[in-house]
Amino acid sequence: MTREELVASAVLILFAGHETTINLICNGTLFLSSHPDPQNFLLQDPAGKMKSHTEECLRYDSPIK
Repeated sequence: MTREELVASAVLILFAGHETTINLICNGTLFLSSHPDPQNFLLQDPAGKMKSHTEECLRYDSPIK
């Protein structure tokens, strides 16, 4: 790989990861703000339930279609 190709690949990976992460956070926040039951369930034990909530957000409304 040339230096230019390496830089272009690094920039692509950086922005692709940033975009999907931001979209996942926004989708999950929007879901929780409009559905009080899952929000209350998550608030009972945030540290213990965050991983499963994140995975469910990825399944329910993925940032990549």
